[in-house]
Amino acid sequence: MTSQDERQLDATIRTLNTGLYEAKETAADALEEWTKTLNNAKDPALQALAKELADLNDLLGLPQQDGARIKKALQSIGQHTTAAAKVADDEATAEKVKQLGHLLMNTALQLR
Repeated sequence: MTSQDERQLDATIRTLNTGLYEAKETAADALEEWTKTLNNAKDPALQALAKELADLNDLLGLPQQDGARIKKALQSIGQHTTAAAKVADDEATAEKVKQLGHLLMNTALQLR
């Protein structure tokens, strides 16, 4: 993981810690950046996660947002993010990836 990826991970965790509605303001940019980052990975599971993120970004851009579909997407992305910790470069990064996965799943729980 590059230092830029590490900063991106830290920024995403900070944003999700601020709450769902605050995170929504910067979600599109963050989703696009993560999609690019994960598409460049050689791991097919990370590339599949990139596709899920792009799909979530599309859902968030719809004029009529479907909370149930967004919730389901966040839960799946959270689970796959947590699983992706296994391929992290080191233990510290793995812990941050797990934290991000849990934050995404907790964010999904805030949706009705």
